[in-house]
Amino acid sequence: MTQAVSPLDVGKYLQELSSTAKTLNELTDKLTKEVSAIEDAVNRLNLGVEASVHVESWGDDSGLQSGLWRLAYGKHAGKWCLFIEYLTEDRNAFPEDGTYEAWLFKDAPRETRVKAVSKIPDLLARLVKESQDLAEKISDRLTYAHEIATSLAPAAGVDVLREAVLGALSNQPMLASLLSGGQWKVEGNSLLVTVAASKTMIDMSFTSEGRRLASAAASGRAGKPVMFQVLPSVPPLRQVANDQSKARKEDQ
Repeated sequence: MTQAVSPLDVGKYLQELSSTAKTLNELTDKLTKEVSAIEDAVNRLNLGVEASVHVESWGDDSGLQSGLWRLAYGKHAGKWCLFIEYLTEDRNAFPEDGTYEAWLFKDAPRETRVKAVSKIPDLLARLVKESQDLAEKISDRLTYAHEIATSLAPAAGVDVLREAVLGALSNQPMLASLLSGGQWKVEGNSLLVTVAASKTMIDMSFTSEGRRLASAAASGRAGKPVMFQVLPSVPPLRQVANDQSKARKEDQ
């Protein structure tokens, strides 16, 4: 005959349970706070990317019924957070039946929270992969969208480009004055300005910063890369001397 537990033993067990419960609750609260700090760190990145990893699963012998616990990061209950999902599948039902439940991490069953903590590094790694894949897709779509926009946008006329370049060089009045008096034309992806100056004078007046500003302004207004060039209308001194010599010979 089994001996009944004495009242003294019952009191001892209750006291031990009380102590254990206090320890469990304190440790669980600390664990939840640490996970919350991880969640806050991820939220500050503004990823806008969702991911999940497997925590634990079960299935019956027939393989017709199963369940899956997952740790996830995404938008849940109206905010981006870490949460735990539980999915079940029943292939006995027709049509196939299943359930889905989700909890904020702090509200999920404690035993599952404990198991899920070890999966946080896996989840972060999955978020990195998902973010990289999304960035690659956006880059591809960006190029495609730019090509469409460029093809639909009307070609910027020479007067529009001229205005954009002179506006960008407004803080360099001497250079802007030299260019404004030149002859402007567009050839393919190049914007050419022929000015009444020698190549030496152009090189002295048109600094690398000026070239950068002019090219950026023309490209931005055209919606595509534009090469900006300034050409001299005054021939080099050697050519002038050769022309003068040739003229004298013809007069003789």
